[in-house]
Amino acid sequence: MRHRQWLDGNHRFRFQRNLFDSTEEFREALEQTIGSEILFMLRDINFNYGKMNQPPNTQTKRRSRDAYVGDVDRQINDKSNEEDDPNEADLWKKKTILNVDKKSKDNLQSRLDLVDMGIRHDLHPQVLLNRKYRLPPSIFAMSKKEKEVF
Repeated sequence: MRHRQWLDGNHRFRFQRNLFDSTEEFREALEQTIGSEILFMLRDINFNYGKMNQPPNTQTKRRSRDAYVGDVDRQINDKSNEEDDPNEADLWKKKTILNVDKKSKDNLQSRLDLVDMGIRHDLHPQVLLNRKYRLPPSIFAMSKKEKEVF
């Protein structure tokens, strides 16, 4: 690669052929170019900045005035639906926490994954006599009484 040419003329690495590519370096270092000279060399080159090969911008279709009136009607209906049940988000959170409607991701398959990984032995499913599985309660599991209090 001849990188030793950039060293001083009397540097010890220039003459150590056994440490490099079996040659001694006798060439002198080239004259270093400065930034303004490089810019002068690149003056005729056009650079394109940004992402390449993007599709051309497509103009959005202008909607008629009737479409906007329909949007206003839709917005009014949406607001009236929100006013009917303002606590819907809170109710959804409670259903998820309390495992109502089986919305939990803590199931047999996830427990079998724990067995495959060899972790959390206290959560591994237990095989019953009738070849069914029993899932031990996890740290976030709640009894029926705790759910009622919650």
